[in-house]
Amino acid sequence: MRYFKFCIFVLSITMAWISCTDKRFTSESVWKDKTLTIESQIIADDLDILVSGEMRLIDSFLIISDAYNEPLYRIYKITDNNQLEYISGFGAKGEGPNEFLFNSYMQIGEDRLSILDQTLLRNYFIDFHKLANPDVDSFMVAKSVKNAANFHALIEVSDDLYVGNGSFHDGMFAFYCDDSVIQTHIPFPEDGISASHIQKGLAYQGACLKQTGGNKLVFAGHNGHFLEIYNIKDTLMQKVFSDVYEFPRYTPEDGGNFIEVNFAQDDLLGFLDVFATSEYIYALYCGKKYGDNRAFLANIIYVYNWNGERIKKYILDKELSGICVNKENTKIYGLYTDSNDDRLKIVLFHLPQ
Repeated sequence: MRYFKFCIFVLSITMAWISCTDKRFTSESVWKDKTLTIESQIIADDLDILVSGEMRLIDSFLIISDAYNEPLYRIYKITDNNQLEYISGFGAKGEGPNEFLFNSYMQIGEDRLSILDQTLLRNYFIDFHKLANPDVDSFMVAKSVKNAANFHALIEVSDDLYVGNGSFHDGMFAFYCDDSVIQTHIPFPEDGISASHIQKGLAYQGACLKQTGGNKLVFAGHNGHFLEIYNIKDTLMQKVFSDVYEFPRYTPEDGGNFIEVNFAQDDLLGFLDVFATSEYIYALYCGKKYGDNRAFLANIIYVYNWNGERIKKYILDKELSGICVNKENTKIYGLYTDSNDDRLKIVLFHLPQ
């Protein structure tokens, strides 16, 4: 009888544990056999940039943003021996031509780079072929996007058709075409928190990039720990993969004159940066809290293919603020700030083949 009661007790505990396990969430154990530590080499240690969290690689050209100085973007050429050669810079703070007030992530299209200014409602375009000679008058071309105020990013799908994340009445993504917003009906994640679409849009900001030469989109949240992949066809979107470990923890506030979200003290900083190639997604994950030491730096990169297969988890020997990858998927370049001198450096990781 005692043995029978003990078995019932164990079974009850087991069932209770299973029922409390949320099937929406992924376990970090899925990466156990895919984790690898890699080491870096410094290839540039004297950049005239104080703080940056973003760079893009186009062929042999590296474009790095500068958060506090002008020009706002610097163009470098990577030489055959992995050294950086400064080419030129572009962009200034202001409201005039070639100026920015609130520039978003650089987006890589088929043959041009684009940068959205969320305040001035301009989308700037830079032809790849002009990176080697950026001083020509037509280096940057601006296009008005007067009805794109709710977008955090505008990603070129085809001529005059864009997609991006943001705060929309009908979800977290929309298309933009001919100054019209086209809803996608992709809802915000079901995190159990009641909030307006504006507050949801603030809570679910993140890096949003399109597959190079393909028709898929990746979104990686800046808070919590989740990454999603979508198919794009014309003005339709369909989720094909979701990897959710933790949703953002936040409290919506509406004071009448302001609408905001307050992230919890124990909320995790999520993906700091994402870079996409035609084959893979490279996502730089933080996992620290806001008050942690060197909070906005990370040393974990998750690699997925565009079908959502988990390829590799890299543990880096240095903490980075931004990454990019060559199109052959053999090299990762990272933005690294040395704590000994607070100088921004470029490091290179050779990926095992």
